[in-house]
Amino acid sequence: NEKVSNAPRLGEHKPMSLVVMENLQGPRINTGGIHEAGKIEQQPLHTVDFGGNYTFNRHFSMKVQCKNLLNSTVRFKQDIPKVNQTITVEEFKTGINAEIGFAYKF
Repeated sequence: NEKVSNAPRLGEHKPMSLVVMENLQGPRINTGGIHEAGKIEQQPLHTVDFGGNYTFNRHFSMKVQCKNLLNSTVRFKQDIPKVNQTITVEEFKTGINAEIGFAYKF
């Protein structure tokens, strides 16, 4: 995991926060093997996320989040020792998620 952050000030009362996070997950066991089929493993998955917030004034602020910017493929593989092969059981992309929000403080 890696994280890079910065908190610049744009004016006297306008703080901003920016964060980029990288994460490597796996490999990890999804299902144990049975009979002559090996375990199913999720292959390593790289993700990059971004987050930021900005305070316009003492009342208004904004927040932005973007997750899975790489839109990496989630892949599951299984060893079949009898035929000395590794097969892909399933693969999919979860997509990129973006959110924006505004807040007002009384």
